[in-house]
This record gives sequence, structure tokens and C-alpha cells, in this order.
Amino acid sequence: MLGAPEDAPFDRILVSAGAEHLPPTLPAQLGEGGILVIPVAQQMRRILRCGDALEQTVHGAYLFVPLIEDPP
Repeated sequence: MLGAPEDAPFDRILVSAGAEHLPPTLPAQLGEGGILVIPVAQQMRRILRCGDALEQTVHGAYLFVPLIEDPP
């Protein structure tokens, strides 16, 4: 759902459900040079960790099933 923080850091994280906003728990699980690919607000985002900074690029518009952040 929102990663596996107990197993972090990760080199790559791929999310295949659309989020309304970028969940902060996912980029926090990236190691140095790690990449997160996630659809946010119907745009595909690629996030690269460079030290404490996150470099974000947008790669087109897409529709995905919603990401559920808080299970019932």
C-alpha cells in the first residue's frame, strides 16, 4: 500500500495506483539515487532522491485506480 518502511531504503519504487498527492512516506523510503515512479493528480511523476533533495519530473497525463492511504 504505502511501501515497506521496515525494509527501506529502496533503489526503486513503482506505484500503480493514482494518488491525489505525493504520500511523504514513499520518497522517505528511497535510498541515495533511488527513483520513485507514481501517478499523482493524474500525472505520472518520476522522483529522484539526491541527498536530502527530491528532483521531480512530470511525464504525461494518465488515469489509474485510486491509491488507498488509510485502510478501513
